Amino acid sequence: MGDNVNKYLKLEKVNRGKCRCCGGYYDVRKARNGVVTCESCGTVYTIFRDEVRSNTRKCIVAAYKLMDRYLFDEAYTACKRAAEYDGIEPEAYFGMALAEFKVRYSLNNNGGNSRLRPVSFEGTGRKFSDCYNYKLALSKATPEQRAVYRKMAKEIDAVLSIRNDRQIPAQPEEKSSETFEILEYLSEIEPEDKSGPALSITNRVLKRVNSQDEEITVPDGVTAIGDGAFKDCRNLKKVHIPNSVTKIGRNAFDFCCMLTDIVIPPSVTAIGLRAFVDCNSLASITLPFIGSKTDNLGSMRFNCIFGGEGEFTNPYVPLSLKKVTVTGGDTVGDSAFFNCFKLTEINLPESVTAIGNYAFNGCKGIKMMPLPEAVKTIGNYAFYGCRRLKELVLGKNVETIGIGAFGGCDGLLEMVVPDSVAALYNETFSGCARLENVVLPEGMVSIGARAFSDCVRLDSIKIPSTVKYIGEGAFCNCESLKRVEIPEGVTTLTSGIFAGCKNLESVIIPKGVTHIGDDVFAECEKLTIYCENDIKPESWDKNFSVYRNGKLLVKKRCKVVWDYKNAEE
Repeated sequence: MGDNVNKYLKLEKVNRGKCRCCGGYYDVRKARNGVVTCESCGTVYTIFRDEVRSNTRKCIVAAYKLMDRYLFDEAYTACKRAAEYDGIEPEAYFGMALAEFKVRYSLNNNGGNSRLRPVSFEGTGRKFSDCYNYKLALSKATPEQRAVYRKMAKEIDAVLSIRNDRQIPAQPEEKSSETFEILEYLSEIEPEDKSGPALSITNRVLKRVNSQDEEITVPDGVTAIGDGAFKDCRNLKKVHIPNSVTKIGRNAFDFCCMLTDIVIPPSVTAIGLRAFVDCNSLASITLPFIGSKTDNLGSMRFNCIFGGEGEFTNPYVPLSLKKVTVTGGDTVGDSAFFNCFKLTEINLPESVTAIGNYAFNGCKGIKMMPLPEAVKTIGNYAFYGCRRLKELVLGKNVETIGIGAFGGCDGLLEMVVPDSVAALYNETFSGCARLENVVLPEGMVSIGARAFSDCVRLDSIKIPSTVKYIGEGAFCNCESLKRVEIPEGVTTLTSGIFAGCKNLESVIIPKGVTHIGDDVFAECEKLTIYCENDIKPESWDKNFSVYRNGKLLVKKRCKVVWDYKNAEE
């Protein structure tokens, strides 16, 4: 092999890389989240993850060299082999995308500023940004790497969009001796040794599984499943893990693409990040806790075992996954199942006492959620947007229901709020379009702003006599609401409480009400107001807040019956 090729392929062994734009070098040790910038010209490069194995690096480095020599088919094969070695290295998938579109980056001099610009030998009709391998690269990259990839994709799409059949250059056929040496070197990279026993166990740790069986039983007595132990067991459909196992390592089941269900025993206290990455057939999983360790239940998210560490969305959770069962722990952490929109069933243990903020936000596939009786706290927006949720029973121990906890739950038909809840916060049931019946407990003292706004099918509600405060817009746009009686303890009707209640027929206002805010009865054209007062208090709006900015919002003024109790007599 030539000295130049040797030098090129050995760059991955040192702490510097050569900039293809200016010819200078960048320091790999200064990289942040897989991205490094050339100090001389500012060109940004993505680099390999720290744990990438030597074979993966060699294949990708050789692939880029092959693309420089216009051997795109061979480059694609090299990147594909890299992806087989390491299924979560984004450079492998991005390299495949470049090779598929026959993209080479050439040095252009534009106004004295040299920079790399893409040249594509691919015909028109396709966009690079729609390429499957490009999207795979994005899904596995860090946010910083994604920014680089998206910028490159935009440049490539711009090149493709301006080309026509006459402008597409013929693909050069440069096959120098150096190129053949690269191909020869690539063919010498041996795959991992698959020989040896089916299960390699050292010091009671399962190190490696070489079997291609569909079902595997881990021997009793094994205490840990090592990093990548089941990696690339592509025929594996079911695995049995004994109660002796206490730890599952990183990438333990990486690319077990046929695995359909798995049960993690309660003896396990730690699950490595990305333990189930690329398990794209997984339909059911049973876990002893949520997250990666039993001692960080309040912060870790469900998606971390699939590769989503630190992400606010859940792009890594396989779309095949429908059922999750958790057998231990007392907390469902903040955003634990955020946006797991394909899940249809989540089972929680009876030990759970707290549901965190956004815990099930966006889980729009769930129809039923049996909450444990021990739950005391439901966090802000915990079930927001669970559009198919039809049945949810709150236990007698629930004390706090957070802001917007059930907002946008279009499927909810009824709700019984337990006696232990003293207050409803803002937007608790906002946008529950099918909610018809709500039972509020005696002892409740306040109803927050927009608590029932846009509950268009809510036709009646009994406000507990203990309520002293009702927030702004609490029942706005409840178009089916017909009758409401304001409790004696309420002194103020805040702005817009009943605005948009087009079918509201009667409201009873007690003597204690001394102030009515703006737009309280806006658009309530069928309303008759029954007042215990015999005359209108001075602070009340003259038309009971049916005006807005001086414009009458109803065709006629509300009918008012003063001193209605005596009038009835």
